Amino acid sequence: MTESTRLNPHEYSVKYHENHVIAIMPTTDDAVSALGTLTQSGFLETEVTLTCGVEIADRIRASSGRSGLIGQVLQVVDQFCGGGEELEARHEYEKALREGKSNVLVLAPTEERKRLAGEILRKHGGNFINFFGRLSIEQLA
Repeated sequence: MTESTRLNPHEYSVKYHENHVIAIMPTTDDAVSALGTLTQSGFLETEVTLTCGVEIADRIRASSGRSGLIGQVLQVVDQFCGGGEELEARHEYEKALREGKSNVLVLAPTEERKRLAGEILRKHGGNFINFFGRLSIEQLA
């Protein structure tokens, strides 16, 4: 796997991933194995994304994940105040990519899918597993 996502790296958006479970995977092999289990468990290929590499980390660092005025405010707050839970999580995911780890993102709009995605990612060695809801971030593992 190259420094890209499982799709085209230029298609990967660093926006806030609402209704997604996101995990740091220790190795790309662990991430690929988790993707296989996720799709075998009923998640569509279009609902799961594997990211790795410095290119994606750079894009995360360059963006607040939000657009417009909110995005600009978050970037300023991040520079001067640490940025809160959302930006702290983004920093952890960026750091993992720079360390050669991978991130797996899973669209999980229901409680059952959120639980299942978190469980599968944990079983494949995932850590810092969070669910990004509309107004909050829930730590799953």
